Amino acid sequence: AAYLPARTAYQRIASAAQRLSELDNAINARADYYEKREQDPGFTGFHRIEYALFDQHSVEGLSPVAQRLQTDVTQLKQQLMAQSLAPEPLAAIATRTMRSLADVRSNGEEERYSHSDLNGFAANLDGTRKIVDLLRPLLTRSAADLLQKIDAAMADLDTTLDALSTTEGGMRPYDQVDETQRRQIAAKAGALADALNGIDAALGLSDL
Repeated sequence: AAYLPARTAYQRIASAAQRLSELDNAINARADYYEKREQDPGFTGFHRIEYALFDQHSVEGLSPVAQRLQTDVTQLKQQLMAQSLAPEPLAAIATRTMRSLADVRSNGEEERYSHSDLNGFAANLDGTRKIVDLLRPLLTRSAADLLQKIDAAMADLDTTLDALSTTEGGMRPYDQVDETQRRQIAAKAGALADALNGIDAALGLSDL
């Protein structure tokens, strides 16, 4: 029961976590990246736990995996808190997150055992919204038209994801999302990525 809330919380900061690649890989790497895939001793982190819970339906041997994950996530948060992010990488982080959602993650491979992809997408959008809010004063002053476009694209993706929520307030399993709906998600995320990609030029961030 604790897995999905913990995973969703991580997805809110996942884009920033990519700046710390060694920790992010330990926390978030899929089985594809290991020689023996799910059976590889190096396969750890969220997806190792996801595999055990949702594919194997077993918690055997998970205690050390969970302990290491907790240690890695704590260290990641500490390092992120110690960093001071300038506007330029913030904009790039948000753009890269939405581009990855549109081009790769909308295929459902990321959360292949739990099919909790929609939870992750919504969390990614929350994280992107926080980045936009941090940049909002600059955008309001110097690029109001672009900000309006970004806000509209975020609302559009939010509406698309909300339509796939359940009556209990959760999100539909991704294996119950058809190809047309997946393409809609990809298109909306791509449109948001395109809008976010305009921040750098609009604010002259590369010149800072």
